[in-house]
Amino acid sequence: MPLATLDARLRSHAETTNSLALVTAESSLTYAELLSAIDHAEHRLTRAGIRAGDPVLLSCGFSTEAIPSFLAALRLNAIAVLCSPDDPKIEQKIQASGAVVHLPGGRLAGLDVDAASDSEVAQARPAEPHPLIARLLKDDAPGFVVFSSGSTGEAKAVLHNAQQFCEHLQGVKKAKSTIGFLAFDHIAGVDTLFYTLFAGGTLIVPADRSPRSVCEAVESNKAQVLPVSPSFLKLLLVSPALQEANLSSLEIVTFGSEPPDPTVINRLSELLPNTQLMQKYGTSEFGAPRSKTRPGDSRWIKLESDNFKVRIIDEILWVKASGTMLGYLNVEPDATSAKLETDGWFCTGDRVEQDGEWLRILGRDSDLINVGGEKVFPAEVETVIETLPEILECAVSGEEHPLMGNVVVAKVRLNEALSQAEVKKRVRAHCKGKLSRHAIPVKVLVTNESLTSERGKRLRR
Repeated sequence: MPLATLDARLRSHAETTNSLALVTAESSLTYAELLSAIDHAEHRLTRAGIRAGDPVLLSCGFSTEAIPSFLAALRLNAIAVLCSPDDPKIEQKIQASGAVVHLPGGRLAGLDVDAASDSEVAQARPAEPHPLIARLLKDDAPGFVVFSSGSTGEAKAVLHNAQQFCEHLQGVKKAKSTIGFLAFDHIAGVDTLFYTLFAGGTLIVPADRSPRSVCEAVESNKAQVLPVSPSFLKLLLVSPALQEANLSSLEIVTFGSEPPDPTVINRLSELLPNTQLMQKYGTSEFGAPRSKTRPGDSRWIKLESDNFKVRIIDEILWVKASGTMLGYLNVEPDATSAKLETDGWFCTGDRVEQDGEWLRILGRDSDLINVGGEKVFPAEVETVIETLPEILECAVSGEEHPLMGNVVVAKVRLNEALSQAEVKKRVRAHCKGKLSRHAIPVKVLVTNESLTSERGKRLRR
């Protein structure tokens, strides 16, 4: 395995402990069983003709079949392309990544010595590899692809050098039992998997992402770490499962992908007094570095790592990390270079406040709403609106206006039956005195649909 350190760690864990590497609702794998499953998957992929540089699409979640297939692809210096099994745009992602084989569910069934079955052949191997894949081949390294959320257009196929991405995990030793809440095709889910395996911990996959299933997984497995999204924490706070389950094993709860609601964090701190609540920050392009949350104010974060540097240019955050992507497989080089400079600095597009070493992530610059020349950050408005007890979720966006340029529109999901007129009245009254006049929503729309993606992103557009 080109990831020699990971291979050595897995073999060491298998020899020195009987602990589980993976637990799902249906099955589990010890470290010895995981190694055997990787060997089997590698053999099947090799017989099917998979070779270095081949993109292999895994449309799956965490499972005892998918994880060995993922790691086997890396052993072969191939490229694991990760995609949700429910993604309606799988065909587009096959094209975007150049995948030559599609493994639904991460399963290897159907792969034989001649070729993959028709349902698994994605497309013909190109005569020449993509220039970014050629770089991986030159470096004799495996890769993986995750897709951006696509909230501002077509999802980008983000290519990582798996070897470089794992460099920051070389010294990881604290084995923890961790809930696999974050999706397998999400960069934070990949980071969670690698961290757990390097350390010799156990990844616990809940039956689903509901508060009850997550709490049951924590209690029954005595989980120590729970990485989630801020929107899930709000759902957890209002769920009876929080009071009914024994969550005393939890040592750390991390949250990211959106600015947190301090009211929710403070309340959870009271209910889980022995658990550290920690904000994380990251993107599909560089993962999630080590971080520290400011005591007493969860909105502020300090990014701490020898392999991670930050700088602020015109209030926009730029980062430089050893695990930064190679680039986008489906984006023109000029568009990539606008985000990724030749010296390795990457423009996150996130607007921030700075207080010494502490940063407050205000939100994507592309989400900024310009109301008559005044800047409105959607996350700030959402945080205020969601303090109303009848509001379950809120997503704020801008709508063009002939005089103001834009006005603020709030879409809300309720936990009680109210008319749209009554909701608008309550929301606007609640925002007065808490938000500037131009940030108060002009329109308030009620929906029954979730306003958060399975990656924890607000569906603002």
